[in-house]
Amino acid sequence: MKPGTLAGYKSIVGVLEDEFGDRTIESFTPEFFERWKGGFAAKRKLTNRGVQRYLVAQHSIFKRAMKVYSLPRNPLATVERPRVARSGGIDWFSREEVMALVRAAQDDQDGVLYLTAAFTGLRLGELLGLRWEDGDFDAATIRVRRNWTDGREGTPTSGRDRIVPMMDDVAVALARLGQRDHDTTDRDLVFC
Repeated sequence: MKPGTLAGYKSIVGVLEDEFGDRTIESFTPEFFERWKGGFAAKRKLTNRGVQRYLVAQHSIFKRAMKVYSLPRNPLATVERPRVARSGGIDWFSREEVMALVRAAQDDQDGVLYLTAAFTGLRLGELLGLRWEDGDFDAATIRVRRNWTDGREGTPTSGRDRIVPMMDDVAVALARLGQRDHDTTDRDLVFC
């Protein structure tokens, strides 16, 4: 499990311990959770997605208790989760907007980072974990092998390496960045 995911679960469990620490297992009923979710959301100023996260975590806890401790039922099995609006599609910057962002960057490295992000689709952690050895300029590809999150290196979100195309604009910008006088060996981070 990735550190960020684990930290999120720990945070949820901490809140649930504060919320339910003194309750008996028998007091948890579907009716209790139906009433609880509305008051909890208002008290914590949660969005529907936030409420869903807590309900899903609790559902998993009770499901595990059924398996391990023979809990007779999961009180959250019939509790309705609030609806979460799904986005209608992907909104992206035009080429002109990307280039304007690159020009407005604080420095060359930030400009190359924005350009690479926009034209490869790499996530921020993947960009921060990118090493010079990951770029294959002859094949015009970037191999995504790692992710940098919470001050440490890990695997990409998918858990697997992948190869993405390197457009000419990205190749030129990365090659130019590679001419700097530091952090340009194969094992160095591109965006140091």
